[in-house]
Amino acid sequence: MKVDIHQFLSKPLLGILQSNKDIAKETYLVGGVIRDLFFDRNNHDYDVVVKTNSIPFSRKIADTLGGDFYVLDKERQIARILFEENGSQALIDVAMMAGGSIKTDLLQRDFSMNAMAVDIHSPSVLIDPCNGVKDIEKKELHPCSKNAFQNDPVRTIRAVRFSQQFLLRISEESDDLLRNAVPGLIDISGERKRDEFVKIFESPNWKNSIMMLMDYGILGILFPDINMFYQVKLSPPHIYNAIDHTLMVVHFCEQLLWMIEDQLDKTENAQLRKVKPLMASFQQPLLEYFNNPLLKDRDIRTMLLFAGLFHDIGKARIQPVWKNERYHFPEHAKLSGEILSNTMQSMGFSNKEINFCKRVVQNHMKLSSLYEASTKTNPLKIHKFFKRTGPAGVLTILLHMADVLATYGETITPVRWDQAISFAGDVLDAYFHHNTEIIEPPVLITGTELIQSYNIAEGKEIGLFLEKISKAQVKGNVQSKADAHAFIQQELKRNGEKAE
Repeated sequence: MKVDIHQFLSKPLLGILQSNKDIAKETYLVGGVIRDLFFDRNNHDYDVVVKTNSIPFSRKIADTLGGDFYVLDKERQIARILFEENGSQALIDVAMMAGGSIKTDLLQRDFSMNAMAVDIHSPSVLIDPCNGVKDIEKKELHPCSKNAFQNDPVRTIRAVRFSQQFLLRISEESDDLLRNAVPGLIDISGERKRDEFVKIFESPNWKNSIMMLMDYGILGILFPDINMFYQVKLSPPHIYNAIDHTLMVVHFCEQLLWMIEDQLDKTENAQLRKVKPLMASFQQPLLEYFNNPLLKDRDIRTMLLFAGLFHDIGKARIQPVWKNERYHFPEHAKLSGEILSNTMQSMGFSNKEINFCKRVVQNHMKLSSLYEASTKTNPLKIHKFFKRTGPAGVLTILLHMADVLATYGETITPVRWDQAISFAGDVLDAYFHHNTEIIEPPVLITGTELIQSYNIAEGKEIGLFLEKISKAQVKGNVQSKADAHAFIQQELKRNGEKAE
């Protein structure tokens, strides 16, 4: 089949790749960028296979492009080039050819649609040994061989994602091969399973993908507590069972993110529409928050969806208590956070990501108690909330709103929903517009000054005094360094009187 390589590779980039034949011997463009051409999608992530010297070849290409060069896998000789192309970030992953020929290399890949290549030095001919084009035209997802899933069980997760991402049917034969390979996921490293699963949340139709993962038994292998979660009984005001409630929470989290990013013009959910003015009023600071390098290893948006999936998982391990005509699950948020933490650790997430998500999950129930007892928002309560959550508190607010809506659905009263929205607005306003007044008041006295001026012993007591000063600042009782000293003196006097 004839192809026009310039549809997915610019002339300058093609020329640079062609100019290094003496190093690479053979150079092929493979995989996703060719596949996406047939789906009419843009792709600036290039996969290149070379016959020899993949790392020296990559270093030379990076130098020519003025880009960055990294060795991703020294043992397997895989390197990455990061560069700018037409004002956008692009990358080239370069690997050594497997099996001695490009055909052998392609036959060892996952799916036929990903097993196509173009020879950089004969760029008009498509190499398609697995009939990828034919399968794309039939809208079917086919493995490159009958052993493809058994050889790498992670491909079972990838098959689910691709089937939903590209709207492809998994044939009956492929379905059987996939199911037979699922148990092999147990022996796959947590990091590889993590990377494939995270891509589920980064792709469209993630909900259908989750349902497919459940049907194939994949989700239960990735997260064993899910298997017990099916048996959890929820009572009113919950309108869904435990699994459906969780999926609706993740769905509403995603909808809130879309609102922030102006990707959701309208929604059929009347309650959710009432949130749009709130999201619009905080759009700019929220966008800056989500682009914060706090979680640069992975998109913070994905962390919200991951937290949503685990926010109630602790209920599977807790004996419910029947009280006031409903089931209660004592401390389920705390346990859910612990399960999430252990799961993320086993999958190789960073400590920063683990602690961040854990705070989101463990505090998502605390927000209701902050506003249900009073119609007026208490700045001190907001301060205490962010002391527990830190920056993760912003995600906690979004998760809480999604949780409330998924619990009540259309049965929620306007008063209850308006109260939740109003409180969320007050908390976001405090974080983004009154941070130094409510969340993190400026330090007026340091721990060292307390020790030197008042002979207070080092340790826990110093921290307690500093937090008391912060709370007094939030209340407006302490506004200057002199006020802080007067406050400490009063506290010491009161403590002395109590001791007597």
